[in-house]
Amino acid sequence: MTKRLGPGAAPVSTDVERLNALQKEAELNTASSFDIFLWEADGNFKWVATTESLALARENVIQNPASSDYAFLIVNSATKEKMLIEPLERPPIE
Repeated sequence: MTKRLGPGAAPVSTDVERLNALQKEAELNTASSFDIFLWEADGNFKWVATTESLALARENVIQNPASSDYAFLIVNSATKEKMLIEPLERPPIE
């Protein structure tokens, strides 16, 4: 038996689907690891480390002394999503 909803009423399944999507996202975040690669001047990538979260990966890059000279690539192992972190621009030397 199908229940009809009035105007503006959202079906309960939408809330359940939203909850399921959030749970899947949380599972990906907890099951993921993040690989950090240094982008060398010759265009090659050198593996630096693996972390448990994106926040730790970004912190690792920021604390790396090479971060002022080189770009870093962070890759989510579960989703394969990539984030490029480029060095801060420096003022010209006078």
